[in-house]
Amino acid sequence: MAAILFNLIPVFALIALGSAIARLKLFSESFWPELEKLTYYILFPALLIHRLANANFESLSLSDAAIPVITALAVTSLATFTWQFLFKVDAADFTSVYQGAIRFNTYLALASVNALTGDEGLIIAAVVIAILIPMINLLCVSVFQFMLHRQSSNPYWKTLATNPLILGCLIGIGINLSQIELPLIVMEWLGMLGKTALPLGLIAVGVGIKVRQMGHHWLSLISASAFKFIAMPLGFLLGAILLEANSLITEVLIIIAAQPTASSAYILARQLGGNTTLMANIISSQTLLAILSIPLWLTIFQRLA
Repeated sequence: MAAILFNLIPVFALIALGSAIARLKLFSESFWPELEKLTYYILFPALLIHRLANANFESLSLSDAAIPVITALAVTSLATFTWQFLFKVDAADFTSVYQGAIRFNTYLALASVNALTGDEGLIIAAVVIAILIPMINLLCVSVFQFMLHRQSSNPYWKTLATNPLILGCLIGIGINLSQIELPLIVMEWLGMLGKTALPLGLIAVGVGIKVRQMGHHWLSLISASAFKFIAMPLGFLLGAILLEANSLITEVLIIIAAQPTASSAYILARQLGGNTTLMANIISSQTLLAILSIPLWLTIFQRLA
């Protein structure tokens, strides 16, 4: 529990810092959209390329990891679209809820897996995450396109093909699978860029928080968290059962599933026309709830094992 808190509290402190900076008005309002573009188009793709290029896929095959990933995404996506059909939620709101339901904080996932399972679990997590990231980005961009941009002049596939997050995933996996060894100085450069993406993304989330408006989105906030912390873990558990996975793989899957949504969700919402206020509040509330969700699901797993 202490290790989980150690990982989560600094992240939420960055969000709080962003909120404080916004309240103090230390920067002009025009500064933040430009910072978000830098994070979205340069820093986050660099982070994805660096992590996926270095991922070790030997301990768990991509096909084995794909079963729980596809199952979890299918279960959660079905639940969210059913909810949208029943409640007729605003399209922009739904894109934020959907991101809140299926995205996960990669930094927290790796840190939590490392703290709770060690190096062996990290290898498994790297393979699962390498599959999750491109699939999640593909699904999220597709939902934005379907819900908000069906009349857009940009063709659907052009939107997907030029998305910087998807490109970052494809480049990173391509480098890994082709066994191309990039010069050390290039990897160091990518790593330095990637390290700035997470804190800047979290600060941007804090800037977008509108606490007074949180009550207007109570249904979406509760629903997004229910999908994230109930539907997603159940989907991973079902996938683990279908895979007949051992206890370590199942534990890693649960840890990843119980993570809050990613700070990059806010950047994507800003760039593609989602509800950024709702997205920021989902990220903040889920980050707090994750302090409870991870120990709770691990306790359930231990009793079922």
